[in-house]
Amino acid sequence: MVWVTHSFLMNHEDSSRIALRDIRTWVEIDLDTISANVRSLCAAVAPAEVMAVVKADAYGHGMEHAAKAALLGGATWLGVATSREAISLRKLAPAVRICLLAPFRAHEAGAIAAAGITPLVGTGSPLRSLSTGRQGTRVHLEVDTGMGRSGALPTEVIDAYDACVAAGLDVQGLASHFAAAGGDDALTMAQLASYRAALSELEARGAAIAWRHICNSAGVLALGAAGCNLVRTGLLVYGIIPNSPAQPKLRIAVRPALTWYARIAAIRHLPAGSTISYDATFTLRRASQVATVQVGYGDGYPIGLSSKGHLLVRGQVAPILGRICMDQLMVDVTDVPAVECSDVCVCIGTSGELQVTVTGLAAASGLPEHTITTGITGRVPRIYRGGDACSTG
Repeated sequence: MVWVTHSFLMNHEDSSRIALRDIRTWVEIDLDTISANVRSLCAAVAPAEVMAVVKADAYGHGMEHAAKAALLGGATWLGVATSREAISLRKLAPAVRICLLAPFRAHEAGAIAAAGITPLVGTGSPLRSLSTGRQGTRVHLEVDTGMGRSGALPTEVIDAYDACVAAGLDVQGLASHFAAAGGDDALTMAQLASYRAALSELEARGAAIAWRHICNSAGVLALGAAGCNLVRTGLLVYGIIPNSPAQPKLRIAVRPALTWYARIAAIRHLPAGSTISYDATFTLRRASQVATVQVGYGDGYPIGLSSKGHLLVRGQVAPILGRICMDQLMVDVTDVPAVECSDVCVCIGTSGELQVTVTGLAAASGLPEHTITTGITGRVPRIYRGGDACSTG
């Protein structure tokens, strides 16, 4: 099954066939791969359960489609960052557990409670906003063990818990977040110790903490479930391996679910000495065939890969020449046999025996892995494959 989510395409009778002829750049997402990745995660961290993080449009993969695929793979929770995301998912999945992972504003509290969303709370306005007329709302207490972003400090956890109880809230979980999982082992272990100490304090006070979670994708690779019974995974759900220097504890079989394509619009023969793109930052050292490809930073292709990245064309490496433009970029196809204007380039994915990975693009551009797929803009159509048990929404 193929689903194309783009208004232009859906207006055509044979949308999938017209799509590949008429689109300049597009992304294909394999929903069966997302399901398979989640199954691998579930097996690796069992008996802990998996929360699939689908915030930010599922890191550019499409929130609703990715959520359905993750649930089919065995995820028992979905994680989001905004109340709008949470309520949208609740309409899609009336019974699934949904966790709101980021602070919310006071006026959102009523809708969050009414929709049965489980927010993380610590101190301050998010907690106070739930304290009036929302008795029984399920929450997870968040402890800030070193991220410095949100949550109660370890010295504030008991007071925050008492405030929740006094407000009639149902504290069902304790959460924290690693700042450098797999990167800074000393910090990670200090955070884990702080989290465990807070959990012990709460349990000594009689708190029944049903859900315990601290590990993100990098944390899972480094520590498994870290003694908790829930993990929050985003990157690994989509088959993206976190770029971490630490030796992983777990090796989980996941595959990239997303492939990004772009078309060659022109091929020109340019003499040695020709300059390429804005500010003439690149000069050809030899006479070359230079292809203009219909993708740029306006589509979310990282401008930091100017003169550093490469695309794949007919199974060959095509280096990016000069500065990436808003709507196009130039690559060297001199050494690509029989290259033609109709050829499709691979921006992320596999061509022949070669592969361009999100992790590799992130390392080359100096960006976190999350930003690569999340940054693919809305003007790039998403084509969905697989997931026959899902609806098109």
